[in-house]
Amino acid sequence: HTPLSPPDSIGQLFVCALPPCHAPTLQDALYHQHRIEVPIIDWHGKQFVRVSIHVYNTQQDIVRLQDALASFFMG
Repeated sequence: HTPLSPPDSIGQLFVCALPPCHAPTLQDALYHQHRIEVPIIDWHGKQFVRVSIHVYNTQQDIVRLQDALASFFMG
């Protein structure tokens, strides 16, 4: 999904819009099915994932999140 901030400004924190979903259900599925803890935010009727990257995260962690989100939305 498209980040809300331009790609050249992405640092340790970024937000991406999600397709319509029930935020608590998605957050629960990410944790229980994939052991991924990430905030799913419901703001003004739209859902977003907030990704915070730190020294203990790897690029593979982001790929895992992308794959888990694709699995949730595409079945």
